[in-house]
Amino acid sequence: MVWTLVLLVIKKENFSKFVIGITIACMTFCEVIVTDSKSYLFTQEQTPYVEKMDTMSEAVNYLKEKDNGFYRTELTYLNTRMDPCLYNYNGMSTFSSMAYESYSQTQYSLGMFGNRINSYTYNTQTPVYNMMYGIKYLIKDSSSLDLSNDYYKKIYTASGKFQMPIYENKYTLPVAFVTSKAVENWDNSEGNPFDVQEDLIDKSTGVSNVFVPVDYVSTDSYNADCEEVTQNGTYFVDSIEENTGGSIDITFKSVKNGNVYIYIDSSEIENVNYYWNEEINTTYQSITEPYILDLGKHNASDEIKASIDLNGVTSSSASFALYFYFPPFSASFYGLFVCLFSLRRDGSLRRVRLSYIDHCQQRKDESLYKSRE
Repeated sequence: MVWTLVLLVIKKENFSKFVIGITIACMTFCEVIVTDSKSYLFTQEQTPYVEKMDTMSEAVNYLKEKDNGFYRTELTYLNTRMDPCLYNYNGMSTFSSMAYESYSQTQYSLGMFGNRINSYTYNTQTPVYNMMYGIKYLIKDSSSLDLSNDYYKKIYTASGKFQMPIYENKYTLPVAFVTSKAVENWDNSEGNPFDVQEDLIDKSTGVSNVFVPVDYVSTDSYNADCEEVTQNGTYFVDSIEENTGGSIDITFKSVKNGNVYIYIDSSEIENVNYYWNEEINTTYQSITEPYILDLGKHNASDEIKASIDLNGVTSSSASFALYFYFPPFSASFYGLFVCLFSLRRDGSLRRVRLSYIDHCQQRKDESLYKSRE
């Protein structure tokens, strides 16, 4: 506002250039003083933001030397919302006022942690998401679960105080590739993120049922009442006794060996704990902002418990939507997609790169799907 007024004064030419020059110099000097970081009190320690810098620099430099192509890398768990900027790698995660709101909403609908406006944060995603959005490499943070060797191949470990393994996604696509024209009718409405991902790959390839619901075994309510969970969907909790350690424990299992992916959304409930292997193994998830969680690889007979924590719920009732799935196909199934997207109609191999964009857009029966607009 102040600078706008100064510009208007200059435009009217009612003041001498000397006076205007002195005014601008004084204002600039004042701005420098006010915006100097030493003028602010920082209440957060700097250490958590820089302690992994050496290890991450080694990891990112290794990938740049190994692969000079155009691809995406991500951390399995981000320390900040802008780790791609902090560590200088090409990732998906963004927190920027320049981010498109519609694209942020799309990422939220796909099961990314985000605010629907200008932020979306990567956590280890499904093989469908990683393939369609060109996530070629993952740098594993110690706080995240182990990655399945069905989908990822360990290629290096960055040393230093924080050892961070680097994995290559076995089934990935270029950032730009050719799909069916039907992808223009992709339904990315918010709701069940697995439906959104399935519709994306269905419209792109004509293949459906890439996610199958888990089998629900039992539901136990403590200091609250909840109906039996028998399928994916929305459920209601009543008679919640405030601050009594109440929970809803949902036991489920996959019907096939492989990774399990989960998504829970609630406006009242904040935390969920997961237990398996007779509760020897456990992990925790905050769902204040919901996102898809890769729960790792499990055998078909393994029972997993999702304990929905009711502490912090301030009313006597609440609701939650849950969607638990596993991919029914073997990992090599995704290799078929990579081949599918890399074949010409005459059968010869074709690696679709950005230089082909103009050519592809002219084809009447195909659309070029760009995984980032």
